[in-house]
Amino acid sequence: MASLHDPQIRDFLSSGPKIGQLGYLGKDGRPLVVPIWFIVRGDALVVSTAADSAKAKALRRDPRVVLTADVDTIPYAYVQVQGVAEVETNPPQSKETFLEIARRYLSEQEAATFVEQYGSVDLALVTIRPTKIVPVFETG
Repeated sequence: MASLHDPQIRDFLSSGPKIGQLGYLGKDGRPLVVPIWFIVRGDALVVSTAADSAKAKALRRDPRVVLTADVDTIPYAYVQVQGVAEVETNPPQSKETFLEIARRYLSEQEAATFVEQYGSVDLALVTIRPTKIVPVFETG
């Protein structure tokens, strides 16, 4: 089975500022997908969101989740991570993790400004523990 320890998968998910597509089930059971920033940490993917966001509430109700990251140029490739989400509200490391995630997508100064602007809300860290990983490389 593929894992986050596979160097090709880990490099793909960690390199460049890939936007993830997070899939989860809404309150009415409808499947929803939102773009999200993420990082790879150990054996999991980590995202940050407002503690009272629809996605945080949905993941507390039903922790089944999928995150897909892709490359939209030839050769097309993607990695799909199916798993279970653990949602922690305001853990001690929430601001530091929020900043770490922002640094992946923004310059150091932009990340600091972004976290200062949006980091005053109650944060939730969502840790996605993979149950299945589907890598698809060179599909072009």
